Amino acid sequence: MFARAGEPDRFDVARGRGEAVTSPGGRQDRIEIRIPSDTDLLPAMRRFLRSLFVHGDWANPGPRVLSELQLVLQEACVNAIRHACRRRSDESIRVTFVMLGNGITIEVCDDGPGFDPADVPAPDARDMKEGGYGVFIIGEFMDQVKAFRRGRQFVMSMTRYFDAETGTGESEES
Repeated sequence: MFARAGEPDRFDVARGRGEAVTSPGGRQDRIEIRIPSDTDLLPAMRRFLRSLFVHGDWANPGPRVLSELQLVLQEACVNAIRHACRRRSDESIRVTFVMLGNGITIEVCDDGPGFDPADVPAPDARDMKEGGYGVFIIGEFMDQVKAFRRGRQFVMSMTRYFDAETGTGESEES
């Protein structure tokens, strides 16, 4: 199913295209997927992330953290599709999952102008409106959030570290 060590393995997720890089020993450490700018594909991306932990050989972060990671993935993709791609179906975004020894980094890349997450105001509890919570949610659930340009692309890089004792993103009390 997957390529030999160091060789990319190409696959489809929904109507997107993907590539996995296998490390020596056969482990999938980095998976990159390019998907069309279509929010209808985001449930498939959420399921794909879940399958990496449930059916793959990546450490399972536990159900609560997995749900948080899926929500972060969805929010970052929605922002890229709505703001960078302006919902144009001829545009695409790239999502990369990098398994760390003690966590995961999710990168969402687009060709948009980008922004500084620090410039996005926190939601106002007195003015609950629809939308505008994505960056806040990402910041609440992830340990590191970086936004930068890589060549012509804007990259939102989000890292969650897993607890060393439990092997998950949850503490033993959770």
